Amino acid sequence: MVKENDEIGSEKGQVSIFVIIGILIIVIMMLVVFFIGNNDLKRSDPTFDPVISFVERCVDETSLESVFHVAERGGYFISPDGSLYAKYPYYYDEGKINILSLEEIEENMNEYVEQSLFFCTKNFVDFPDFEVNQGEVIVKSNIEEEVVTFKIDFPLSISKGGFSVSLSDFTSEVPSRLFTLHEISSKIMEDHNLYPNQICHTCLLDYAEEYDLFVDLVDKDSDKVIFTVRDEESFINDERLKFKFVNRYEII
Repeated sequence: MVKENDEIGSEKGQVSIFVIIGILIIVIMMLVVFFIGNNDLKRSDPTFDPVISFVERCVDETSLESVFHVAERGGYFISPDGSLYAKYPYYYDEGKINILSLEEIEENMNEYVEQSLFFCTKNFVDFPDFEVNQGEVIVKSNIEEEVVTFKIDFPLSISKGGFSVSLSDFTSEVPSRLFTLHEISSKIMEDHNLYPNQICHTCLLDYAEEYDLFVDLVDKDSDKVIFTVRDEESFINDERLKFKFVNRYEII
């Protein structure tokens, strides 16, 4: 009889433990829902709208600038040493092809935004009534056929009058044909494998017609040609999107 009571007591103890665990789980879930909902409420608080809108505008502007800046330099954020005029990289250099991949161009755009976003926000000096703490900017861009997308992790804590809001995830989309400009540039380099040290002008005309773009050539010195692949549909401040690089040929 005593043994049975012990078993019953043990079972009751186990049930009590499970009940306590269940209650704790429910409480934790309620707290999580509360804090998430509270954060959303704070973010929607019109008190913080001016700062949040300002950050979103800076994210969009800096993302757009990165596409045009990098395209103008053949895919680079900072042009490599030896670039023509310290700006235009050599994609073809006396038989050697050096074109960047799309992934490498994305990395350069990421770096541009990560280093340039603070120049737009200016440490939030335009918002003296707010206390803004900011963390490291981490960017992930993706070049698609008709658009370049940016996912930006920019941790911010904004406070005013005893209230605060924390946010970090921002996105931006830049409509552009950077993908196609790079594709044509790659084809030009492929043609150099077929016709070393030569320019296939017929090929350039075909590409321009097929993709509805423009390809301009400018001779520099006797051995260099600046290539500009231009899209008339993408622009910033009336400046068209241009993908530029230089080819250097052997003088025979």
